[in-house]
Amino acid sequence: MFGAGSRGPDAVVSNDPFYARRKSLFFDEDPVQRAAARARWRDELVALVSQGRHEQADREFGRVLGLPEYRFHGVPKDDRPQEQFAADGLVSKVAGRFGGREEVYPPEPSELRYLTWAKGALNLGPGDVVVDVGSGTGKAIDFFGMFTDAKRVYGIEIEPDFAAFANRHAAELGLHHVRTLNTDILTGCLPDDVTAVYFFEPFGSTEGNDAVGTFANNLVEVGEHRPLKVAVKSANLAERLQESGVFSLRDEMSFPYVINGEVKASSWKLFTSDLAAGP
Repeated sequence: MFGAGSRGPDAVVSNDPFYARRKSLFFDEDPVQRAAARARWRDELVALVSQGRHEQADREFGRVLGLPEYRFHGVPKDDRPQEQFAADGLVSKVAGRFGGREEVYPPEPSELRYLTWAKGALNLGPGDVVVDVGSGTGKAIDFFGMFTDAKRVYGIEIEPDFAAFANRHAAELGLHHVRTLNTDILTGCLPDDVTAVYFFEPFGSTEGNDAVGTFANNLVEVGEHRPLKVAVKSANLAERLQESGVFSLRDEMSFPYVINGEVKASSWKLFTSDLAAGP
């Protein structure tokens, strides 16, 4: 699969059914044609999502980009094994009961319906620097790197194998403004120039570690001094931001999903610091 060790389009076998589209999206020498191809594909994916065919959209996105297939959507966090992706070498060494970090959840790539909503809510422009906390193999940062005008896109990922894959993959696609930092956000800081954060519940608080509280404090510290937009799927973090006095709720959306045969709702919220809210 493209991205697992190849270098550019010429390394892809000629019978790859996604070769032509991938080449038009990333390797067309004419930047105008390349941008037009991305816009057309974005519209096609958005149309699938709006028709309720979001699983089809996710499959196409992953296959065209050459991302490893994720096999455990709808499986509770504690029941996911260390090898969650259909790719050699991508093993979760840190998260969950296998790695000993109970506050860190095994990865689950964002669905395009979430990313499409976040793209509109965050409204990323050429002055924005967006960070995906817990970026896994890079699906969300590839999406933001392709389909927004953000000048830089960072992933922050604690699992070394995932971070290495994501960096290699973005480089192969020529997404040179997309980079994954292999670090623990709970002991480090956000990039100095961050203006937007995407948070798909990569960790939670435990009895011995208020991880969400620690991260919320980091966001509040940034938001007190400069504009910051946060798209978040985490009831705990959303509550902390709402109570901070620094962030205000600006938008929200719920999406149905099935886990263990039961239909639940994934609730997303957009917060902005008062400095980002405008008049």
